Amino acid sequence: MVIFQQPLQGLFDAGQAIQDRYGLTLVPGFVVFCVVLFGHYSVGRVRRASERKQEAETERFVRLSQALNQATTVEQLRELLNYHLPRAVGSGTVSGSRFR
Repeated sequence: MVIFQQPLQGLFDAGQAIQDRYGLTLVPGFVVFCVVLFGHYSVGRVRRASERKQEAETERFVRLSQALNQATTVEQLRELLNYHLPRAVGSGTVSGSRFR
């Protein structure tokens, strides 16, 4: 916050000078603008994090689907499910993950 103190103080001083000269009230509008901008930035960060999580989940299911598509025997299917299914559901293990 100390880094921004001088630039912000200069901005507030300029706004105060304009208010005094023209009779406009700029500082409250500027504060509202800053709050809205901060909210918009925060929502964008949350949205991007959610999108990355969905991408990773989709990628895991695509890998599972591709692996299952390559299975030609029941034994290969078991091995692929034991390997890929826990990763597809997002955990290292699945309860009863040994398919028989």
